[in-house]
Amino acid sequence: LNRSSGLDNSARALGSAQALSERLLALPNTTLDGYIQKNNCSVDCNLSITGSDGVISSATATLSYAGSTATEFNVSVQKDGLYEVNLSGFSNSASINVCWENAQSGNNPSVVASHVYGSSSYSIVKYAYNSTSTVYTANGFSAASAYLSYPNCFTVTAKVSPKLLRVRAVYNDLKLHIVPQSGNTLPVQGYLITSVGAVNNVKRTVKYIKSSAFSPFPLDFAIFSTSETSGLGN
Repeated sequence: LNRSSGLDNSARALGSAQALSERLLALPNTTLDGYIQKNNCSVDCNLSITGSDGVISSATATLSYAGSTATEFNVSVQKDGLYEVNLSGFSNSASINVCWENAQSGNNPSVVASHVYGSSSYSIVKYAYNSTSTVYTANGFSAASAYLSYPNCFTVTAKVSPKLLRVRAVYNDLKLHIVPQSGNTLPVQGYLITSVGAVNNVKRTVKYIKSSAFSPFPLDFAIFSTSETSGLGN
């Protein structure tokens, strides 16, 4: 009975944490900015749910900016999915290490990336890398290298007026680590919502990143040119 009650409390705590996170995810970015700057989000960061049996589950949340780090920015990308790293304001000619883990199951993923830079006109540099251990040796991709305790990495050197780095997961899900060169800091990548749900003495924590809006991978072919020097267009 105690074990069943514990599992029920855990599920309720998780549910309240997720419900609070979803409420915060729906708020406008300007509202989240204001809460972070004031270090206070008042009632919007608290939630209480009373079940039909009278059991109360509560949740509290903290808000911060994701990214804005001199160490590393970590994010998971599903197979064939894409994540866009904001580089606006990042130092010209500074390097960014793009690293990832080997797959927990199935074949190791590969990475296709596009670095967009410029001011009045824009250009692009493309990258395609296999994991150090891969079955996809015939795809023409370059080979990643082990670095920074990660099994797979390659380096992107920021061009003048860097804007973004779009990273796509190929063949499998991707646990991605973006590591700036020592002495440099990544720009803000969005909002980190950390919610803790509680029922009695049972607590569950969930974390969500609300990233800035970006176009999905299929639109790359309509947006980006195939030349490093030509402007972007469709």
